[in-house]
Amino acid sequence: MNEAPTAGARDRLAWAAILLLASCLALWNLDGQLLWQDEAQTALLARSVLEFGTPTGYDGRNHLSQEWGAEYDDAFRWRWHTWLPFYLLAGFFALLGESTLAARLPFALLGIAAVAACFALGRALWGERRAAWFSAFALTTSVPFLLLTRQSRWYAAAACFLALALLGYVRTLQRAAWGGPLLALGVLLLFHAHYVYVASLTVGALLHTALWHRARLGAVVVWLGTALALCLPWLVWLAGLGYRRAFGDAVLAPDVTWRHLGAYAVALWDHAFPGWLLLVPAAVLLLRWRRSERPFVGREAAGAAGLLLLVGAGTLLVLAAVSPAPFFRYLAPLLPLVALAVGGIATLAARGHPLLGWLVVLLVAARGPVVPFLHELTHDLDGPIEALVDYLDEHAEAGDVVAITYGDLPLKFYTGLRVVGGLTGEDLSPALDADWIVLRHHVISPDMDGRVRRFLLRNVEWERYRRIELDVADLPFENREEPALHRFRNVERGPRLVLHRRVSNHDPAQVGGDARR
Repeated sequence: MNEAPTAGARDRLAWAAILLLASCLALWNLDGQLLWQDEAQTALLARSVLEFGTPTGYDGRNHLSQEWGAEYDDAFRWRWHTWLPFYLLAGFFALLGESTLAARLPFALLGIAAVAACFALGRALWGERRAAWFSAFALTTSVPFLLLTRQSRWYAAAACFLALALLGYVRTLQRAAWGGPLLALGVLLLFHAHYVYVASLTVGALLHTALWHRARLGAVVVWLGTALALCLPWLVWLAGLGYRRAFGDAVLAPDVTWRHLGAYAVALWDHAFPGWLLLVPAAVLLLRWRRSERPFVGREAAGAAGLLLLVGAGTLLVLAAVSPAPFFRYLAPLLPLVALAVGGIATLAARGHPLLGWLVVLLVAARGPVVPFLHELTHDLDGPIEALVDYLDEHAEAGDVVAITYGDLPLKFYTGLRVVGGLTGEDLSPALDADWIVLRHHVISPDMDGRVRRFLLRNVEWERYRRIELDVADLPFENREEPALHRFRNVERGPRLVLHRRVSNHDPAQVGGDARR
C-alpha cells in the first residue's frame, strides 16, 4: 500500500503547482502586443547601457524623456530611477537580442520569483503551511499583479525585492542564520529597483520590532543600517534630482496627499482587497467568543498582521505624498502584502473547515477580470503603435524624421528612426521639415504633448504633406498596465490613426489641400 505523502512532500507539491501556474500566467504570449510608451523607455535605456555603459537619456539620435527632460542631468545621465532594471534588461538584450519578448522576460521572471517569496513569507509570517499556499495562490491569481508582472518596467522587481526583504526581516526575528543578510540584500535590491519604497519598509520594520520584538531591535538596526549605508552614495546622487520642481504643487502638498491617499485606498479596494474580506475574521472571532473558545488571533498573529499594516500604511502615505498622480502601478510592491493578508484571512477561515480557506481565495480571484485576462493570453492585441511601426517599416527610409505628439518612445525602439516630439521637451525645429508627422487623436497632457500638437498645427507647411489614414483605432495608449484602463481585447471602433507624409514640391499630383483634414 502506498504511504500518504508527508507534510514536506505536500509542501513541495503545492509550491511546484503554484509556481507552474504562475509561470504559465506570467510568460504565456508575453510578446502578444508591442511595448507601450513606459515600457519602451525601459528598453531604450537598457539599449543605452549596452552602448554607453550607463543609462543615458540621449542616444545621439533621440531623447528618451517623458518629463520634459527632467530625468537626466546636463550630461544626460539618468537620475529619475535607480539603475538595476536597466542593467538587468541590458543583460537579457545582450544574451537574447532586442525584442518585445526579451524586454518583458526578466520582469516576468521576477514576478514568478515574487510568488515564490510570498510562499516562503506566508509560512514564516503566519506559521502554517496552508497560509503559504493561500498567500501564494492569491498573488498568482491576482490579475492586476499579473498585468504589472508582464510589463517591461520596475514593478515586478520592486514587488519581489520587498517580499524578499520582509522574508529576511521575519527570519531575523526568528534568529535564522541567514535572516539578517537576506534582509540587507532585499533592502539593497529594493532600493536599486525603486528607492521610494525603502523608507516605508525601514520605518515599518523598526516600529514593528519595537512593538512586538524589542529584544531583536539591535539585530534589525544593524542589518538595516548596513543596507542603508550601502545605499548612501546613491541617496546623495538622487538628492539633486529636483523631483519636486518637476511636478510643482502635486508633490508634498497636504490637500493633494489626502486626495491621493483616498484614491489609492479605493484602488486597492476595487482591484486587490475587497472590503468583505474583513467580515471573515470578524465573524470567526465573534463565533469563537460566543463559544468561549481561545481566540485565534494571539500575539504572534497580531504581530504578523501588524507588520503588514505598518509597512502597507506607511507605503501608502509615502506614495500619496510624493507621487504625481495616484497610478495603480505604484502599488505593485504592496500586492504581495495584500496576498499575505488574504492568505492570513483564508487560514483563519480554514480553521472552521479547510474548504472555507480555499473558498476565500477563490472568491477573491474570481472578483478580478480572470476570463478577459485568459483571452488576452491566447490572442494577440493590435494597437495604433503597432500599425504605425509596421507602416513605417514598409514605407520609411533610413534617415527619415518622424514628428509625433505622443507615442514617440516605441517608435524609437522599434524603427531606429529619428523621432521628434512626445514628452521630451526637446527643440521641435526639426519637426518643421519632418518626413512623417503623426497628430494623435488624444491629448495626454495639454502642457506637454498638447504643446507639441499646437506647435505642429501652427508652424508646419501642411500643404506639403499628404494625409494617410490607417485602418486601426487611434487609442490613447498601445495598452496601459492600469487595471481600469487595460484592454484585454482589440478595439475596432474609434477615430482612425492618421499620419502625414511629406511629398515632393515637384509632384503636383501629391500636393495641395489641407493635409490635416
